[in-house]
Amino acid sequence: MSNVLSEEKRQQVIALGRLGWSLRRIQGVLSLAKKYGTAATEDACAVALEMGVHQYQFVRRYLERTPQLSLRQIDPLIRELVHYRDLINQKTQEPTS
Repeated sequence: MSNVLSEEKRQQVIALGRLGWSLRRIQGVLSLAKKYGTAATEDACAVALEMGVHQYQFVRRYLERTPQLSLRQIDPLIRELVHYRDLINQKTQEPTS
């Protein structure tokens, strides 16, 4: 059976263990990464480290209270691609003066 974690993640887990984090806390942070995404979780952990807070609860609360940006394909502010295609075609076909 192969290791589930990548080498980088494995090293991060080992580093957290050396900081005194229990396995349960480490598993909690990994579950936060699944729920909120790796980038958001890493940002929350970076904020915790900058503030000198080494608590799982801080990271969890930070993620719960920080609004997550959700990217949507359909939004009133985003035009359909055909509009951009037509504009590009129109601009590239015009003679330059």
